[in-house]
Amino acid sequence: MGDTYGNSTVTIAADSAEDSSKGCFFPRNALGIKPCMAKVFGRFCIIQRHANDVEEIFGKSMTVGLPLHERAWVLQEQILACRTIGFQKDQVHWRCSNLLGVEAHPQGLPGMPHQLQDYRSHLQGIINGTGLYPGLRKTEAYGFWYRSVMDFTTRKLTIPSDKLVAISGIASKMAVSVKDDYIAGLWRSDIHIGLLWVAGGTIGFPMELPARRTETYRAPSWSWASIEGFISYTHVIPSLDVPKEVLKQPLLDIIDYDINQSAVRSLSSQETFAAIRAKGYLLRIRTCGERLVKAKGELVGSEPEYGQQGGQSNSATFFRGLGFFYPDESCDRHSIEGLCAPVASVEQSNWCLILKAEEGERHTYSRIGLGQLDVEGMTEFEGLEGPSATEFTIV
Repeated sequence: MGDTYGNSTVTIAADSAEDSSKGCFFPRNALGIKPCMAKVFGRFCIIQRHANDVEEIFGKSMTVGLPLHERAWVLQEQILACRTIGFQKDQVHWRCSNLLGVEAHPQGLPGMPHQLQDYRSHLQGIINGTGLYPGLRKTEAYGFWYRSVMDFTTRKLTIPSDKLVAISGIASKMAVSVKDDYIAGLWRSDIHIGLLWVAGGTIGFPMELPARRTETYRAPSWSWASIEGFISYTHVIPSLDVPKEVLKQPLLDIIDYDINQSAVRSLSSQETFAAIRAKGYLLRIRTCGERLVKAKGELVGSEPEYGQQGGQSNSATFFRGLGFFYPDESCDRHSIEGLCAPVASVEQSNWCLILKAEEGERHTYSRIGLGQLDVEGMTEFEGLEGPSATEFTIV
């Protein structure tokens, strides 16, 4: 798909067609959107209305409610294509690397002061060029990828197992440009940020949309592809107007990966088996509503683990709030016990994975949510050094 759409001179999109039986053309009254030509001071010019308040603040989206833009497979077609002419019910729009225009605004859509970056145009430039263009930081390139994931996970898939395949065209092209390894929807060089997704909503507005873990295996638990529902990265995406890196400090040592190499290389498998081998600090926790609470006991080490056969949980007493809990799927937040593994310090926040032990597997865990540690929570890990760290696997 990358070669087909990336090498096309122009791509024609039937934006308003509900299925393949519909075409590009619909009855319409073009007078409502036709630009008005007028002669002013002896020169012909286009007269168009000024953008209203909503358009000035948020920009005017020309894709809301269009059936084609609700399909997950179509996202990579839209990003890979260098030039697209889209036929909507009321007007034609066109998009290239330099302009997004419609019949009503042939010289470009009204200004979007709050839209700091058009991720599709930037990502298109990265994957269809020879690499990162001058002045673009690599972290920004990953930021465009995370925005595409957010867009992608709001769209519909007829076959849920196509999740990774339906975005692989973008991934294969981007892997060449950024010179990085793509692992189950994440990037090896940016793994600490890639792990910090939130399911079903955004930070501050969690679980706005239903999210759940897939019933059959599709991707490791630490990958957003293991979730059915909206995925957000807004809390860790770098902005073009802020010339700094978002990652302040990695808090988890990634030792290695156990990967199904054939699936990763081809990017065409419906399942990607991968595990992360890491070294870090694991603290026993319990959730209390939206809060993380420390369980009475020490860091996980040689003592029995949750889920391990014969292991005993010393969770009778809990104390000290550590931070906020964002579950990967709807659940009773008052009944979860697990472990907290700090991953990274990003700008002003410290993020951790909330894990549960795999039954019968020693030092092997799966992700059940994301945690945001506050100052009180981070004090639990201050001053800890090598001997306190544990080697473990996340599947």
